[in-house]
Amino acid sequence: MDISGAAEMTPDTAPVASEEPGEESQELRKKELVARVAEISGLRKGQVRAAIEATLQVLGEGVAEGKQMNLEPLGKLKVTKERDVGTSNMYVCRLRRKKHSGETGAQTDTPSDEAPLAEAAE
Repeated sequence: MDISGAAEMTPDTAPVASEEPGEESQELRKKELVARVAEISGLRKGQVRAAIEATLQVLGEGVAEGKQMNLEPLGKLKVTKERDVGTSNMYVCRLRRKKHSGETGAQTDTPSDEAPLAEAAE
């Protein structure tokens, strides 16, 4: 994926998924995230909302500090670039996720031409 033009994007010029009638948006908003987590977990939306807001705050701080994050099953996230854009900061991140093989259900690493995010432990 080519991200060479990503540095020039601002929130006003970033591409937005089109929403055709009957077509679901590809953007996940916090309200939908809260509803889906509440449904899956069986917790009340108020409880879920507080936990999600705290989680997003911690994740945002980690990205701002340039921390590498290993958050399975989401994956391994690494900030690769940071740039000031007006009144905000833009971060370019790499996210590496494991994929499931179709028949066995076993997890395999997604192949990448780039170096691994972390060295193997001895």
